[in-house]
Amino acid sequence: MQQLKYCICSCLCILFLSCSAGSLEITEDEEIKLVQRGTHLIKGSEGDVELMIGDITEGITKVEIQGIENEKFYYRKAMEEGEDDEFQYESFHYRIKINSFEEHLMHDDFAFISFRAVKK
Repeated sequence: MQQLKYCICSCLCILFLSCSAGSLEITEDEEIKLVQRGTHLIKGSEGDVELMIGDITEGITKVEIQGIENEKFYYRKAMEEGEDDEFQYESFHYRIKINSFEEHLMHDDFAFISFRAVKK
């Protein structure tokens, strides 16, 4: 009887983990305010990723999403204000959007970025 309980418990754990594998912990369409040349950590079930942006110049910035442990690039592109694009993290697809920029002459600029899961 004890072995049967162990087997059932193990099967349930495997099923639970396989259903959630490969996803990022994001809040759909929640806006992230990120300073130019800044980073933001996003938790992931297959390892955390880092969202990084470069300088914001003339309405464009370089955007990178890289795995922290595996150093794999999941996304790497220059994006302009209002632009959106898709990337894949493990078996899940996401949309990234540059909602807007806040540019300043005397101090750092900011990007407002949002994410959304995309069904494929």
